[in-house]
Amino acid sequence: MYPINSNPTYLGVPLLEVDWKHKLDSLLRRVKQTLYMDLPVTLRVTGINTYIYSTIYYLNQHRPCPTELLTWFEDEVAKLLLYYLLFRPSNHN
Repeated sequence: MYPINSNPTYLGVPLLEVDWKHKLDSLLRRVKQTLYMDLPVTLRVTGINTYIYSTIYYLNQHRPCPTELLTWFEDEVAKLLLYYLLFRPSNHN
């Protein structure tokens, strides 16, 4: 017999609660990975806007994220983009 999940999910959405800090930290790691892919900068930013922000939007419809965490996340993404554009390795576009 399978143990009952304490926070079951349906269509990728946790039914009882979302650990937003953990989710945003995970998405921030993906932003970092995306920035160092061997793609043009415009395509990387498009990927971030398409995948990362749509993930937040999808979950936020069901379990709203605290505004403070969203503001923190947006600030961190902006810092990463600025850092990457100013100090990127010379072999990237």
